[in-house]
Amino acid sequence: MSTLTSASVPSGMLSIQVHLSRLRGRVKRIPRT
Repeated sequence: MSTLTSASVPSGMLSIQVHLSRLRGRVKRIPRT
């Protein structure tokens, strides 16, 4: 699935990865307990 998405829209995948990274960083910095 990731290979198909990467070949279909590499730019889109990059954007998604960046968004995920930012989201993960925020979650790790401000954990909701």
